[in-house]
Amino acid sequence: MLAFLCQFNVLSIQNTLQRPTRKRMSQIVGMSVGASLLLMYLFGLGGYMMYGSGIQGNVLLNISVDKSAYADESLYWMFFLGRVGSGMTIALALPLSFLPGRDALLEIIDVWFHHSHHRSNSAETEHICWNALHRFNKSEAPQDAAITTEHEIEEIETQPLNDEDESAARKTTILIRDQPIQQDYVFRNSVLHYGSTLLIVTYSFIGATRVAGVATIWSLVGSSLAFFIAFILPFASFIVIEKGVAEGSDRLDGWIKLAKSMLAVSIVGAVVCTWNRLSSPV
Repeated sequence: MLAFLCQFNVLSIQNTLQRPTRKRMSQIVGMSVGASLLLMYLFGLGGYMMYGSGIQGNVLLNISVDKSAYADESLYWMFFLGRVGSGMTIALALPLSFLPGRDALLEIIDVWFHHSHHRSNSAETEHICWNALHRFNKSEAPQDAAITTEHEIEEIETQPLNDEDESAARKTTILIRDQPIQQDYVFRNSVLHYGSTLLIVTYSFIGATRVAGVATIWSLVGSSLAFFIAFILPFASFIVIEKGVAEGSDRLDGWIKLAKSMLAVSIVGAVVCTWNRLSSPV
């Protein structure tokens, strides 16, 4: 469980360190994964030595829940405490999964608020969204009562990348912030904080109760998100970055065409594999 949950919490752990050097992060990762490996190996070896090839994925499933099956009542209570401890471990591990998802969702909302305001050439969008957040957030601090996007970021308009007329060229802007995004008002707003947490927990609960087992999730993730992370996202990012380069300089037009072709193949592969997984019997 630790090995499954630790990878997307690495950045959060690094941000909390006073001296987030590469050496210290390597020590933390090594100690955490090493301790998890040792504990899992000892429990797995003990279960295999006790039940052999009949061992189940959870060794507690091999142990009877009937109190009368134990000659010594203390064994029953020992295994009972083991089940309670396993349940508490799973319950306390859930926030480790929800925290990165909530941070990512709040970052999307925060960036959308800022970009929608600065690209609309009016403050109407900001007034509607931010006034709603202020109205429903009854416990906000005095310094947050009248905060707007102008207090958190600064907009800088970039110059055209080619020799076209400045009025005809597409104008782009860069939003610069002085503080980390986690210190923005969106992250401090209790309505978004609890609302996003409730949304993620609800969807996770519905998904967990609707599927037959975790193997279904892994196979679905492997056929969709694996394609997205390994192929679709890198190709799409390369295309966007290279298109921002002025023609005739270092722009790689041939590689852009190849990336578009590979992007199309990756999208088709992701759709076909995901559809095949969804249509196959459980």
